[in-house]
Amino acid sequence: MIITEAKALYQSLEREVFMKQKTCRKLAVAGAGGIAVGVVMLVGGIVCGILSIVNGAVVLGSRKDLEI
Repeated sequence: MIITEAKALYQSLEREVFMKQKTCRKLAVAGAGGIAVGVVMLVGGIVCGILSIVNGAVVLGSRKDLEI
């Protein structure tokens, strides 16, 4: 009787450790994904800003060609 109770307790603890490991792995993947998305958004924002500045400079440069 004591052996079966000890075995059940061991299995319960083993299951709990497995679930914690599984949760840690999922959190690591979610964290890495969040960092990757952040880097992509940062690069995209910088590119959009540079394109806006270049387009503004082109418009200002072609301003002298316009006759109003």
